[in-house]
Amino acid sequence: MKIRLLRLIRLTVAASGLVPLCGFGQEKPRMMVIEPATAEFPRSDTAAMIQLEDGTLVIVYQKSIGGNAHDGGYKQIWSQTSSDGGNTWGNGRMLVDAAEGDIYAAAPSIVRLKSGAILMSCVGLTKDKTLTTQYLFRSDDNGKTFQPQGTIWNKDHRDASQGGAASMVQLASGRILLPVQCYLGPPLEGKSANRNAPRSAWCFYSDDEGRTWKESTGKVLLPKRGALEGSVAQLSDGRVIMSLRTQLGGPYLAWSTDQGETWSEAVFSGLEGGESCTVVRRVPGSDDLALIWNHSKYDVTNSHFGLRTPLTSALSHDGGKTWTNIRNIESEPAAEYTNLNCFFTKGGQAIVTYIYSDQGFAREQMPLRADIFDREWLYGHD
Repeated sequence: MKIRLLRLIRLTVAASGLVPLCGFGQEKPRMMVIEPATAEFPRSDTAAMIQLEDGTLVIVYQKSIGGNAHDGGYKQIWSQTSSDGGNTWGNGRMLVDAAEGDIYAAAPSIVRLKSGAILMSCVGLTKDKTLTTQYLFRSDDNGKTFQPQGTIWNKDHRDASQGGAASMVQLASGRILLPVQCYLGPPLEGKSANRNAPRSAWCFYSDDEGRTWKESTGKVLLPKRGALEGSVAQLSDGRVIMSLRTQLGGPYLAWSTDQGETWSEAVFSGLEGGESCTVVRRVPGSDDLALIWNHSKYDVTNSHFGLRTPLTSALSHDGGKTWTNIRNIESEPAAEYTNLNCFFTKGGQAIVTYIYSDQGFAREQMPLRADIFDREWLYGHD
């Protein structure tokens, strides 16, 4: 209601010909580096964020140690905090190291539950690269300490993971959704070609604050490399929407009417793009959805079917059927922006996190960056 009122005020002021005293959220997004890249730590990404009762923001992300900035390498889970709405970050610390027998701890997701407890999860990959485990941790002291809570799945042969859009979401009912992607073929064998087979997307879910988990029976299937890196949000009518990375010309969307247990067939969003990460979120205080993705030209000759620039937002006022207000958050023509997330603060700001390379897929060093802006900026036009 508040956002719609602001939009009405802005339109009224514009029609009157008066110059508004404030920009009504139209200031350009402000970029910040949360974790810089160095030779020792060449890449940090796949971030997720929560806000504590006192307003403190907590971000968790994977941090690569040594090696290069491509997908491989040793990773740990790190965190930082911000006490000024995301403008500055500090208090960096390592939270999770690789478990014995794993080559890394990666792709953290975090959620602050209605009870005040915090859940965090991350994935581990065995050294022979055939099995994944999703580890779960809980904090009852506002993130000061995290206690192991077992696993959501243990040594799964389907290469199950969240990918670059890691997040957990708690629905209005209290159910927690953890979107995942996996391979549905026979068991993987070493570094076999099966790892490049089509993936499906679905969710694990918990109705008891993460103590027990079930796997959704419905799975989203798509051609080519499949349905990848699902991101979910709940609509005002209770349905859940999932946005998907694909090789089919841009983001695809699927819906669930039973809180993530089954899913509709995925359909094209109508938003052009290559094969890259997406994130969908409901704009607080409204019935609108925001989708963040790379609005690049679809190119079948490119290894990822298109560039990962620009970084773009769009809005839907009808539950994801149509999209408007397409705006570029970042648009360096040679850059790469990917492994996305979006968090809305209590103060009305949107914080979009991503991994960045100024040389596209060359990826010499890739810092974790974020753009922060008033969420009303999403309702403007370029």
